[in-house]
Amino acid sequence: MPGRPSPGSADARNAGRQELAARMRVLKTFLETRGAGLAHTGEFLAYYALPYVPTPEHHPSFEHLFSSRWASSQRDATRLYLESLPDGPETPALYT
Repeated sequence: MPGRPSPGSADARNAGRQELAARMRVLKTFLETRGAGLAHTGEFLAYYALPYVPTPEHHPSFEHLFSSRWASSQRDATRLYLESLPDGPETPALYT
């Protein structure tokens, strides 16, 4: 496909690294602003290091986050959760 680097090429790896860097900047901004309160929660504390790890996809603490299996399981869990929600708000008793 023209304009798109072939998988495994140096251009594709560079594009992947640039995308990862952009996403890490977004994560860092979130953690510094809206997610600041999570720093007080042990469960999320380790993720504050994530934007500073040079190759998190190879780091023992974070490599599972970069696997296709993890991403797939998160999509499935989100889908199941959304499917468990009611279709819409019930009619309030005042309207009946």
